[in-house]
Amino acid sequence: MLSASAGFGMTVLQLLLSIVVSGVMLANAQAAYEVSSSLANRLFGEKGPEFQQLVGKTIRSITFGVLGVALIQSVGFIEQRIGYEFFPRSVRLCFWCLLFRDQFAGYGEN
Repeated sequence: MLSASAGFGMTVLQLLLSIVVSGVMLANAQAAYEVSSSLANRLFGEKGPEFQQLVGKTIRSITFGVLGVALIQSVGFIEQRIGYEFFPRSVRLCFWCLLFRDQFAGYGEN
């Protein structure tokens, strides 16, 4: 019982630490943008902004993919622990449709 409580406490601590780190990174987002813009211009010349957008879209796509897989795994874990009767088929179908709609929403944009 004590080890389970300690494990839960460490998980909460990691979550809080990740929120703090994200807040610090978000607070310095403008400075990071300027540094990356300067670096892209220095490395790629006049095509710097184009490569900067490409890198940003790549990072965004990878992030959405990782979050999508984590969401799929968490739903599978919940269904496995609670039982398939907990989520009716219609609810699961709506969930998957919403998930894949968000996954493919940005594709095809310039």
